[in-house]
Amino acid sequence: MRTTPALALIVSFALVFIAIPASANMPPPEPFKLGITGRLNNEGLLLTSVEKGSKADEHGLRNGDVILAADHIYAKSMSPKELKEVVEGLHVWKVELVVLRNGRDVTVLEIRA
Repeated sequence: MRTTPALALIVSFALVFIAIPASANMPPPEPFKLGITGRLNNEGLLLTSVEKGSKADEHGLRNGDVILAADHIYAKSMSPKELKEVVEGLHVWKVELVVLRNGRDVTVLEIRA
């Protein structure tokens, strides 16, 4: 079957249009708080409190959990600014957290704005 150049261009455009995520055309989200407080320990960010009704609470985080990584960056290697953003307010559409519970259970959570 022979394809005309115009049809090939339309198909190519349609494929590119479908591949672009919807959030690419949207303004950045307002910062959202996870609703946690914590401190660094030898594993990561140890949660010392989780605010009732917060995004963290909705996704099952609890006191004593340790955030090992956020969006593929180890908590232990984050700058003070990056840690502050995780605790005080994220300016992203979603964040992926790797969480250690009871020293052995590792969970990956995706939290959306």
